[in-house]
Amino acid sequence: MVLVLVLLLILILIWVLVLALALVLVLVLLLILILIWVLVLVLVLVLSLVLVLVLALALVLVLVLILLLILILILVLALALVLVLILLLILILIWVLVLILAIHFLLLGYVRDFHPLDCTHACRTKKTGSVYKCPLFFITRFKSIITLPFWLPPLTL
Repeated sequence: MVLVLVLLLILILIWVLVLALALVLVLVLLLILILIWVLVLVLVLVLSLVLVLVLALALVLVLVLILLLILILILVLALALVLVLILLLILILIWVLVLILAIHFLLLGYVRDFHPLDCTHACRTKKTGSVYKCPLFFITRFKSIITLPFWLPPLTL
């Protein structure tokens, strides 16, 4: 009977040791699982922070590109406005020049201003000598430069 009690006690002791070993293994496995879970959580947190930083950087880059495009658009519009103003100024200068030339080189509006007999003079009808020897040649040739008001008759020399 003592032998059975000793065997029973040894079996209980082995069973307690096996249970203790199993408990230790379970605790070790649980600790390993907790460590893996913490590592995964830290990794996810770090990756989330990196992702947030990358997204923030991408957002900043997109905003900078949008601002650059707006600046380029403003510069192009300003350049186009300057070119339009320069062309307008050139057109105004041409218009003013045409008006000034029209004031200085007015024709009197008569048909005989263009007639060849209108500029004839006795000294120009001679067959001998040059036309340019006539003292009145230049006055009669350029009489359209001498402008008179439209209500006066044309010059006759």
